[in-house]
Amino acid sequence: MNDRSLPLPTATPVKRAYEQVAAQIRQWIVTGFLGVGDKLPAEAQLCEQFGTSRSTVREALRLLSSERLIVTQPGAHGGSVVSKPSAANVSDGLTTSLATLVGASDLSIAEMVQVRLILEVPAAGMAAAKCGEGTVGRLAGLVPDTMPDIEHLFDLDFAFHQELLEATGNRLLPIVALPVFEVSARRVPRHRLEQSMWERVVREHRAIVDAIRTKDVEAAETAMRLHLSGLAASYESAIASDQASAV
Repeated sequence: MNDRSLPLPTATPVKRAYEQVAAQIRQWIVTGFLGVGDKLPAEAQLCEQFGTSRSTVREALRLLSSERLIVTQPGAHGGSVVSKPSAANVSDGLTTSLATLVGASDLSIAEMVQVRLILEVPAAGMAAAKCGEGTVGRLAGLVPDTMPDIEHLFDLDFAFHQELLEATGNRLLPIVALPVFEVSARRVPRHRLEQSMWERVVREHRAIVDAIRTKDVEAAETAMRLHLSGLAASYESAIASDQASAV
């Protein structure tokens, strides 16, 4: 044996008891061992199976309920049942988790917009290839002829991108992409965004609609890339301006 000091062990965080119980039940659900509508074992049975207290099991069930994986009914005839997932619930969960991550880290606007580029540029091309006159009409209706107030512009902006993502026909895409949109928009001090930026957004949305109307996949992707790249610069400028004024 040599005289060199052994490297220090890397400590692995230990999950609390209720988190371990929740993790195991979550695994049962995501692997399909428990399906939608299946009833979980009674609390007493779970206590025996996991070798833990009733308070620990109840805390685990509360955690799973907050994640909307189960629905728990109190009372003698109650119990916990695996809930049916919905797109809205999954998207809301992703939004909350992403917002928490952004708040606890130095994840930048540029990184979030980069993810939007990865997802929404090809989405614009898919929409151009697939969508009909109904979708084109709805997208065009979300591009204002005159400039409304800022809050309404944000609502129109979100609705435009949601409509475009749904036009791809891929049901997972809006669930994944819209939380990134929402969290990045929340980080931007809206009062620091210039009117010229919104005028540019409206023009770029109109260009995207025109490309989709003519089913020009390449033009739709190019227009979306230009749009999102410009947003990144405007967002970063607004954040920098707000931080400078706070010093």
